This record gives sequence, structure tokens and C-alpha cells, in this order.
Amino acid sequence: MKRVLFLFIAAMLFSTATALAKGGTTVPLTWKLENGTLTISGRGAMPDYQPQQSPWNEYRESIYTIVIENEVTRVGNCAFQYCTNLPSITLPCNLTSIGIYAFYNCNSLTSITNLNSMPIKIDNTIFADIDQSACTLKVPMASVSAYKNDPVWKEFNIVGIEVSIENIEPITIKIYPNPTTGQLRIENGELVRRV
Repeated sequence: MKRVLFLFIAAMLFSTATALAKGGTTVPLTWKLENGTLTISGRGAMPDYQPQQSPWNEYRESIYTIVIENEVTRVGNCAFQYCTNLPSITLPCNLTSIGIYAFYNCNSLTSITNLNSMPIKIDNTIFADIDQSACTLKVPMASVSAYKNDPVWKEFNIVGIEVSIENIEPITIKIYPNPTTGQLRIENGELVRRV
């Protein structure tokens, strides 16, 4: 009896943990939904999706936060449409484009933080069915005028923020040999410099 009860409890815990965390790949990126936060990780461009066909679409009403990590360079077409419980998003500084209807009908959206120093050119369909004038867009302080002069971004209520080191994703560097009296090598995984 104890063994049956133990197996039942273990199965319940496993199914609960599985229900809390979902994830997968969307080549070249990965995604994970845990406790209402959808995190998009990896390096490169998110592919385009057909309407309501993103890998996380079936969980769209459970998404309350979207974290797009700094190495993601593009948000795909229709990626987050109908995420109706999403109040805010943060767009990373390395983002170069956003596909059409990416945030279509995310009508709970009241704040978008965009860490890009210059506004990327976007189509006016990206935020379709969102009252942009009632949505605050936080951008780097030095970029406020550029966003206010952009044909699409200017529709938001634009506010400048100070961008600090906390907003920048840390990188790991290697410096070797240490100590040296000769050649010093510095690597960060992408760039190799000899000093």
C-alpha cells in the first residue's frame, strides 16, 4: 500500500512539474515557459510563423512576461499574437527587426521597454489592435527624440530611461597567459585579439 501511495504521489509531482514548465526549439532558438514567463534564448533570428502557429501558441493565455535574450536578433511574424494577458515586454538591444503581426491583439499591453539606441524600422501591423497612445514605451534617454520622430514608434507614450550596466547581459572573457611579459591573448568567444 505504501509503495502504491508513493508511486501515485511521485506521478502527481511529475505531472505538476511538467505542467509548470514547457519548452522546445524554434531553430536556431529555444523557448521555455515557466511560471508565466516565456523566455526566448539562443543566437540569431526567430523564424516566421503563420497566424496562431508559434510553438507556444497553445499556452498564449498563460504568458504574463516575455523575456527575449540579447542574442536574439529578430522576432518572427505572428510570434506573440493573441497573448492577451501580456502587460509588458522588453526588447533586447541586439534586435534588428520585428515581423508583421508579432504582437497583434496583445490588448493587455501597457508597457514596452526597447533597449535599442535607435528605433528599428517596423511595420504598423506589428502592434495592431493595441492602443499605442495608452502604452508607455521606455527607451534609452539619449534616444527619445529618435523614437518620437519615427513613423510607427511615435504613436506610443515615449519615456526616457537611464540604461545602466544592469541592463547589459554579461559576457565571459579569457585573458591568458597571466602573468606574461610577452604576448597577451584576450578571447570572448567571438573575437580574438592579440595585444
